Amino acid sequence: MQLLNKSSEPVFRERALFNDLVNRCWHLIQYKGSSVNEYENVSYSLSLFSGKGYSSKEIIDRIVGGAKVLFYLKYMQYWEGLSLELIRKTIAVTTATLWTSPEKARPIDQKAITNPVKLESWIENLTYSQSLELCDDNHIQSQVLYGEEVIILDERGNWSYVLVPSQPSSKDERGYPGWIPTVQLSEQVPEQFDSSITVNKHGARMITVNGDTELSLSFQTVLPLMEESQSDYLVWTPHGKSIVQKDDANLRPSKTPYGTGEDLVHEAEQFIGLLYLWGGMSSFGYDCSGFSYNMARAIGCTIPRDAHDQFKGGKVIKDGEWEKGDLLFFAYEQGKGAVHHVGIYYGEGRMIHSPSTGRFIEITPLKGTLYEEELCGVRRYWGNS
Repeated sequence: MQLLNKSSEPVFRERALFNDLVNRCWHLIQYKGSSVNEYENVSYSLSLFSGKGYSSKEIIDRIVGGAKVLFYLKYMQYWEGLSLELIRKTIAVTTATLWTSPEKARPIDQKAITNPVKLESWIENLTYSQSLELCDDNHIQSQVLYGEEVIILDERGNWSYVLVPSQPSSKDERGYPGWIPTVQLSEQVPEQFDSSITVNKHGARMITVNGDTELSLSFQTVLPLMEESQSDYLVWTPHGKSIVQKDDANLRPSKTPYGTGEDLVHEAEQFIGLLYLWGGMSSFGYDCSGFSYNMARAIGCTIPRDAHDQFKGGKVIKDGEWEKGDLLFFAYEQGKGAVHHVGIYYGEGRMIHSPSTGRFIEITPLKGTLYEEELCGVRRYWGNS
């Protein structure tokens, strides 16, 4: 679904007014029993923006009926010079880093903000202190994989402020927010496809049909499926029709049952020894919650991006009832403070996790460690919990 894009100017000139409207709509989605007055207030606001041929009631009925507001804002045009369009783009590099602000990208980070991106070289060249700064000085928020869609909220110079709908977050109900270099984005957006593929290993090779682009993809890169042969998948990508070998990816139907906790642990094992990366969401390097997020995604579960949000969801698991694949959460002040870490239960009193800057994904016992002292809860997302 292509959204209107009539101007290259900043997307929202009246951000406060627009955000108020969106928040009202989201409130109606979540609380369908809202008062008549609130319904009328939102309906009136929408009537100011609704496109020709769509009444405010038609739009609000669709929203309240469960349709996400982002897909219906395309019907809104201009009102007294107000630009309201939401623009969708896709990630055009193997992994795009989501920065806190454009100013947070340092000279040493140049290889992470180019197209093509040189992620392995960037990570290898970071010193321990430079890697630590990514967290301590709040440089990075998250990362986004090749081909994923983002919503453009604003533009500043060569940077775009985006939301990532595939990464649920309490920071914004619509998706994880942050800044991405515009050069790492593509205006090519896929149509609806019945199926897609998911890359099942690190470094899977993707090459365009015309042979002009070749990429090494991250684990859990998802691409729409167009056709398949005996040995290859033909997929949609921001660079055009491309080939991925069947050995490097799995079919991902539109509706897939969740895998088991054993499946989740099995996926995690292949990354033992991978260096921790703050904000990491790719198999080039994970942080703790990026690791749990992607291993859950590998078995069909979409969970929140950050550890404290992951802790708020899932099924609460009592002591003595832990199973492989459950998520273990840890908090400051001996488990009574803020959640700061998450690991995956491995069985027999151990967990597999991405620990911290300078360390590697590992399997470690809990007993007699700081982790045992700081354990604050266990949650289960697998098994349709």
